[in-house]
Amino acid sequence: MVRIPLREGRTIHHDIKAKFSSSTVILRSAPKGTGIISGGPSRAIFEALGISDVVSKAIGTKILIILFDLLLRLLE
Repeated sequence: MVRIPLREGRTIHHDIKAKFSSSTVILRSAPKGTGIISGGPSRAIFEALGISDVVSKAIGTKILIILFDLLLRLLE
């Protein structure tokens, strides 16, 4: 289990960008009420972690395991 620190219990503390091979993932904190603006696998991860307001963009890959790995690296 991984514990993710959240700002106000709903979003990440700051914008984050990570690159692995040809894949890039960008996470941005969002104002209250924005919701999860993200694709399928990322949305499922955010919901499971309890993050309710975030904007994310995955560029360069559709492979789920790479997206999952990058998201967990970013959030730790």
